[in-house]
Parts: sequence; C-alpha cells; structure tokens
Amino acid sequence: MKVGILFTVRISSTRLPGKALLEVRGIPMIVYLLKRFQALCTEQLIICTTDLPADDCFDMIAGQAGVDIFHGDAGNILRRHLKCAEKFDLDYIINVDCDDVFSSPELVEKLIFKMPEYDVIYTCGYPFGTNLFAYSTRILKDLPIDKRQMDTGWGALIKDDQFSNYIIEAGQDEKFEIRLSMDYKNDFILIKHIIEALDMDQKFVSQKEIINYIKNNPEIAEINKEEG
Repeated sequence: MKVGILFTVRISSTRLPGKALLEVRGIPMIVYLLKRFQALCTEQLIICTTDLPADDCFDMIAGQAGVDIFHGDAGNILRRHLKCAEKFDLDYIINVDCDDVFSSPELVEKLIFKMPEYDVIYTCGYPFGTNLFAYSTRILKDLPIDKRQMDTGWGALIKDDQFSNYIIEAGQDEKFEIRLSMDYKNDFILIKHIIEALDMDQKFVSQKEIINYIKNNPEIAEINKEEG
C-alpha cells in the first residue's frame, strides 16, 4: 500500500493573496508546513498545485525542500488529486491544505492504521486547521468529478455514505477551541506570533506544545476570534 501526503495549494486567493508564500523569519509558510511533516513522516510528500503559470513558483520550493510536485486541474481539486495519485501510483491520499500551517503530522499514523479497512478516514475534534483527511485513490475513480468545478466543498462528496468512512475523534485532552487556519490577515498574525514565540524555524514543535502555549497565553486566541 503506497500512501502520499498531498499539500494542496495555489498562489491565488481572494481573502489573503499569496498566503502560502508569506514569510516569518524569512521562511515561507508552506516551508514551515513541509518541515513539520518531514520531521515525522516517511511517506511521499507532494506539493499538489494547479497548472496555471502563476503556480510555477512552487517548483523551486519543492526542489529546495526535497519533495515532489504535481501541477493539475486548476478548477477541480479532486481531478487534480486523482491525476497526481495516478502519476505517483498512490493507493491512498492524505490531504493537507496549505492554509493549515499547523496541520498535525502526529495524526498520520492513526490514519494509515485504518486505511486497509476503510475508503475514507479523517480526524475530528482537533483544533480547527489541524485535522487531517485521507481517502483511497479508488473512490476518486468512482466519483462523477470530470464535469464539475470543485475548488471548494469537495470533502462532502468523498464522505458520501456509498463509501466506508472511519472518524478518528480527538480525546478530551486534545480538543481546544482555536482557529489555526490561515484565510485572513489576523490568522497570519496569530500564526506568525506562535512561530516566533516557539522558535519553529529552529525545531519541530508538537501540536500539544502549540496548544499548551495558547492555553498559557489566552490573549493570543483574541487575535483572530472574529474571523471565519
């Protein structure tokens, strides 16, 4: 069974343009995300972006980071994922949105453990912007994805009852109400603060350490509480 971790990204964004390339201490956000997974995961890491010329900017990042890259359909993420999976001969995809800089690589093994039994596996209840979502390449071939635009809202199609689903629920000590996805300027300000406070350019910082830092500094959650 071959698993690939796909980092879904595009440079265009109406709410926070170029967010994947915004820098903290001279390092782009997408590089922080890649390094988090490189620290703990042995699965193939692939930047999965569009075939628009503007997204050629990710080629250099992929080369410098030592990960693979795939350019595909700009308006249909599921078609892009399918073609990427076919190119790299993947049986399962773990999707990581590059909006979610603090996505948790610690959850990858929990997903993989359930893969032989289920078509779709995803985590639930962890802080917003840290959950993960996995699905088999086979189900993408069974979905009517060729004739529709699906840049957003595609997750509901995969979670359909026609496929076997397994949900990994966060434990009580793992749940925490905080927005850790990056869609707006205040999201970036919050994430930048955490990266700098925890010296994340120098070391791997676990999800537990991030949450403990926020719990000990509750004013941080006020930065972006009006967003989303």
